[in-house]
Amino acid sequence: MKHLFFIVLLCLLSGNLQAQDTTYYNDDWEVCTRLTAAYYGFFEKENGLWVGRDYYTINDQIQSENFFQDKKRETRTGVHRYWEENGQLYKLATYQEGLRQGKWQEWYASGQLKASGQYEEDVAMGDWAYFYENGQKKADVVYTPTWTVKNYWQEDGEKTIENGEGELKSYWSNGVLKREGKVENSVRIGSWICYSPDGDKLEEVRFNEAGEAHGLHQYWYPSGALEYRGQRKNGRKIGTWMYFSEDGSLLSSDKKEYNEDEPVYFLGEREPEILNLALVKRLIGYPQKAINRGVEGMVYIKVVVGQDGHYKSHTITGKSNKILTAAVEQKISLVKFIPCIEDGKKVLCRVTVPFGFKLEG
Repeated sequence: MKHLFFIVLLCLLSGNLQAQDTTYYNDDWEVCTRLTAAYYGFFEKENGLWVGRDYYTINDQIQSENFFQDKKRETRTGVHRYWEENGQLYKLATYQEGLRQGKWQEWYASGQLKASGQYEEDVAMGDWAYFYENGQKKADVVYTPTWTVKNYWQEDGEKTIENGEGELKSYWSNGVLKREGKVENSVRIGSWICYSPDGDKLEEVRFNEAGEAHGLHQYWYPSGALEYRGQRKNGRKIGTWMYFSEDGSLLSSDKKEYNEDEPVYFLGEREPEILNLALVKRLIGYPQKAINRGVEGMVYIKVVVGQDGHYKSHTITGKSNKILTAAVEQKISLVKFIPCIEDGKKVLCRVTVPFGFKLEG
């Protein structure tokens, strides 16, 4: 009888992770049945806080641990952690009263540190360090909250900015130049240009000695058509700003008086951070039709990211295979971001997300 009791107890304990009050999710993080679940999780009150823990169904590996002040999961607090399916930690985020506050670190899937720094009241502040996946340091950046760069390296180790002096060039994964400009006294100066993965000019802004956008500011659609044009003074809009549709017709014009209270523009260097890119790529997979035909290639999608970090819309940048493009477009709306920050404020912005497809063997 004792043996039977222990067997029953053991079964109860082993099934404890997926017992009652468990919520099951499919690959899209939609609530589903246990049979179709890719994840499962618990949400319960512990020591005065509401705690959410999610797990991978395939191996019971913890996927995330999050703390909230309320049952609606609206106010984050404490240290939040996220893990890959293999148990590798890929993000550590600290919150207070719903705002990012304190230590923040990210890792590549390989385990190599990607970024490390601090947040104060939801804005990156102080010294941040960035690394390439091969372990080479990428940049020493200081947020005040404006962006200043102290040192910058290329992936091969070449140092192009030292002690706040030099030139910054970053590249897309296909080797095409992504952004270029000059740095003096740790801030941008002169003309800075951003390019698409195909090498087309997307944005051009001039900066003054204070690192503020000052002069002509232009932005182009991926097709090459002008999207908007205007002038800035000490980072703020001034004069007539014109906005165009992709066919070249004028959508609107807006005359701006110089306003000291308007946020200063800094090229949005604190770009939106994708929270679930690995998940979205896994959901996209490799289209069977593309496998059958031996199709490989890249798909670049420019996503409009809202102030809340949610997907709003997208456009395809450059040329890509129709099969691969269709597969990406079916899932791209699932991407979630940490919003773009400009001068301490969350703003609507655009970010180009690359998706690579390469057959093995």
